[in-house]
This record gives sequence, C-alpha cells and structure tokens, in this order.
Amino acid sequence: MFKVLLLTIFVIAASAKFIHLPKWAHVHVHDNKTNPLTLFLSGFNDELKIANGQDLDKCVSIPLLKDINKTLTDLNQTKPNYLELVADVLALYADFQNIKKTCPQVASVYEAYFSNFTKEAQANPPKTFIHIVENVAYDAQNFSHHVKTAQVDYEKGNYYSSGTEVADCAKIALKGYIAV
Repeated sequence: MFKVLLLTIFVIAASAKFIHLPKWAHVHVHDNKTNPLTLFLSGFNDELKIANGQDLDKCVSIPLLKDINKTLTDLNQTKPNYLELVADVLALYADFQNIKKTCPQVASVYEAYFSNFTKEAQANPPKTFIHIVENVAYDAQNFSHHVKTAQVDYEKGNYYSSGTEVADCAKIALKGYIAV
C-alpha cells in the first residue's frame, strides 16, 4: 500500500511542480479508436468527463503507454525500487511535455481540467501534498485495486479499461481538486 501512495505522491509532485495547468473542460471523446494510446486516453477522458475535440491519434508517437505500464509494473513489485519509481514519474513528465509539443490542443484540455489542483499545489505545496496523502490513505484499498486492475487491463490489451482505471486513481488522489 505504501508503494502505491509513494508513486501517487511522486506523480502529483512532478505534475504540480513542472506543469502549469489552466481550468476544467467537459466534452465528448471520439469513438472507434484503435490505437492503444488513443484507447487509453479515451478511457481516461471518458471516466473523468474530459472534453477533447482534437484527434488523440496525433499523440501516438509518444511512449506514454509503455511508460505507464512500466510505472504500474514497478509499483506492483513486492519490493519496489523507489529510484525506479522516481525515474518512471520523470518519464511520464517527459511524455506530457512531448504531448504538449506535438498535440498542444490535446494537452491544453488536460491543463484546463487539472488547473484547480495545479494552482493549489503551486500556492501551498505542503498542504496539497498532505491533502493527496490523506485522500489516498482514506481510500487506499480502492486506490490499490484500481492500480492493479489498470496493469492487468493493460497487459491484456484492454487499453480503454486501463485508462478508466488510471482515471479512477486520479479521482481518489485528487478528490477536492477535480470533479469526481
């Protein structure tokens, strides 16, 4: 359970420190996606009701899915290597930076959606950190279940379902900062 919490903290800290995010957005996600990354992002978007009018397929060259899977795998190790988890978070951050370059309109929707969290994290990092830790600790069993399910879904090629599970993790960790 501690490893799930630690990864969440790293992800939240990395996104709060390096990504400047604006406001909320709600729209319909494209149907009939066949690319794994598109399916993953569609599942994530649908679960969080994030609007994205741009074609998610433009982002397929980004190694995001591989990095998400590596993070989930490292997180679910019996004895996780926390240095590897830090490297995983940095890789996810780099992926988002690449998405911002190659798919700026796609990235701007995510920036808008998570803006309340980002603003709060930049204004008061310790308070935000404690809030997220409390969120995950309060619902740790459910959070851990979603992480494990996301990995299993990914390994089975159920990318859309994996995306919805990761979105459920975000709902738990960011409760109070995003609409859940």
